[in-house]
Amino acid sequence: MSASQIAQLNEQIAILQANLAELDGLVKEVSSQYQSMQDLGVMHALLFMPQDEM
Repeated sequence: MSASQIAQLNEQIAILQANLAELDGLVKEVSSQYQSMQDLGVMHALLFMPQDEM
């Protein structure tokens, strides 16, 4: 491998690492949003339960 190929590979690895870090942040955000949506669904369901079942 030539020095230019190694430099290009190094640049691509840096881009990959940045993209993986961004993906990790997005996955954490989606996970948090999923939990909030689940809680919202439970609260929504409770609004429609008959009073005698609560």
